[in-house]
Amino acid sequence: MTQKNTLPPPEGKHNDILCNHVVYNRTSFRKYMRNDTFYVGILREPYEYFKSVLNYLRPDYIFKKINTSLPVSEYLKDPRKYEPKSPAMSFTNNRLAFEFGCTADVIDSSDAKQIIQFVKSVDSDFGLVIITELFEESIVLLRRYLNWSTKDVIYLDKNIAKNKNTTSFVDPFDRQLYKRWAKVDYALYEYFYRRLRDQIRREGDDFDEELLHFAENRKMASEFCSAGETNKKSNSKLIVYKSKWSDGFERTSSDCDLLRKKEIPFVQDIRFRQYGTRDI
Repeated sequence: MTQKNTLPPPEGKHNDILCNHVVYNRTSFRKYMRNDTFYVGILREPYEYFKSVLNYLRPDYIFKKINTSLPVSEYLKDPRKYEPKSPAMSFTNNRLAFEFGCTADVIDSSDAKQIIQFVKSVDSDFGLVIITELFEESIVLLRRYLNWSTKDVIYLDKNIAKNKNTTSFVDPFDRQLYKRWAKVDYALYEYFYRRLRDQIRREGDDFDEELLHFAENRKMASEFCSAGETNKKSNSKLIVYKSKWSDGFERTSSDCDLLRKKEIPFVQDIRFRQYGTRDI
């Protein structure tokens, strides 16, 4: 976040939420966000993230520069031989840690003390780190921490890769090689996986009840929104009754349109509401 890529809030307003994909920088964030800001991040199991990058981005320094039948295995034998010089230019060199503000010198050194210090700094800054493998649990916890309603956190599945087949270029032994390479990512992920489990445990016996309630509401929303034009023509509504965790609410076809909307159009709509124009 810098003055070059950050719009000032409209006159008489202040920043409330930043929800774009951005590399975390403690100093910059505190310059633009209020002192009582609640910080939320997200982590994925590092090797699963690595496979996703291979499948989606297919980095040239792996798939074009390495001419073998198993280029990923060859890359993992000596990643530094193929990696871009700067971690900022790589999506395979401890990228999860980099996104949370880990500096290049810590990534390059893999020094245990520096890694611990980095993880502790993230721990002190972030009230919640969502774990992709425990996504629904994370969202229920987010609702509780921010005192939001169930309606506020219902979501539809989006951006799920249609082709997840990475077996053609990944060897079963690659996972261990990658774990040896992505030391900072694994330190970060394993710490926050354990922390999330502890946070859930502290929520008490009714957390599992709410989790089930949330999953049922998600299913209802998905089924309702899948009807699409039928709901619009009939002005149908999905009515969700009050529960011990949230007031009752209604879903309309307009809500479904918002839930399905992709990031950039959504940001443009919000920008128009804030500034009266999308051309910024």
